[in-house]
Amino acid sequence: MCSVREVQREIETNCPYEYVADWVKQHHDIFVAPTEAELRVVKEIFKKEQYRGFVRRTNIIKGLPVADPFIVAAGVVYGASVVTQESLKHGGARIPTLCRELQVECINLEKFLEIENLMY
Repeated sequence: MCSVREVQREIETNCPYEYVADWVKQHHDIFVAPTEAELRVVKEIFKKEQYRGFVRRTNIIKGLPVADPFIVAAGVVYGASVVTQESLKHGGARIPTLCRELQVECINLEKFLEIENLMY
């Protein structure tokens, strides 16, 4: 299991759950910096106006991280499944919508736990 550095930055910046922030600190090595290939995919994502909605005005003003396009870009580059609790929304800037468009498998947490034979 791995994730992208932007997820770590989002959690460090704005996580209301101390236990999640603590877990991230203990497992910082699973959060990897984007490769050049991933950055190229992110660039292509933002060429579509629909997906510019991932970046809210507040994020720009406050310099806050935006992980969603980086998560999907990693899925594209590594052929990995993306795990999210978001739901598909046609025409919206949502992870499942982008995954569908880029043909990246997108599953929810329950499905991930089932595939990995983990219990919650």
